[in-house]
Amino acid sequence: MFRIGNLGRFVALDMLERISTLGTVLSENATQMTKEEIDKYKKFLKSELEKMEKSSQKKGKNIKIN
Repeated sequence: MFRIGNLGRFVALDMLERISTLGTVLSENATQMTKEEIDKYKKFLKSELEKMEKSSQKKGKNIKIN
């Protein structure tokens, strides 16, 4: 059981790091993005946050991201 818990934690941390890296790259180029691209990016980030919230609620952890 502990292995599964640790594995899930590392997967979640890896996913957060990847999203953070992607966000950093895109935010550096935000001034060059069109309004449509910015809206698509916002929609993508919101969907990823919702996935994370759903997975944490399934595990019984209540993590709220504003």
